[in-house]
Amino acid sequence: MSSVKVWSRSSEISAFGVCFSGHTFGRVGGMERDVLTEQRTNIKFLVKLSKNGQEILQMLEMVYGESAMKRRTVYKWVDRFKEGRESVDDNARAGRPSAGEGERR
Repeated sequence: MSSVKVWSRSSEISAFGVCFSGHTFGRVGGMERDVLTEQRTNIKFLVKLSKNGQEILQMLEMVYGESAMKRRTVYKWVDRFKEGRESVDDNARAGRPSAGEGERR
């Protein structure tokens, strides 16, 4: 198998055809929103390559380190994409939107 160089913001990983971006859109639960979307996009890509949850989790941990999604969250998204989900965005929720940057709750 040939090695493919892939770049993240802070590291070089070979043998994974995964895309990473560096945009920031705000924080969600202590994690940058773009990092969540980025990881979901990578999970979707790897599911399409028939990778299993454990393989995907290991790859995310290699790339994101402590910022990687937790095991339960990875498996939840793996299942969603295996069931045919295409969107990497959160589902819309009822209720008041959370406060933006600089706003009080």
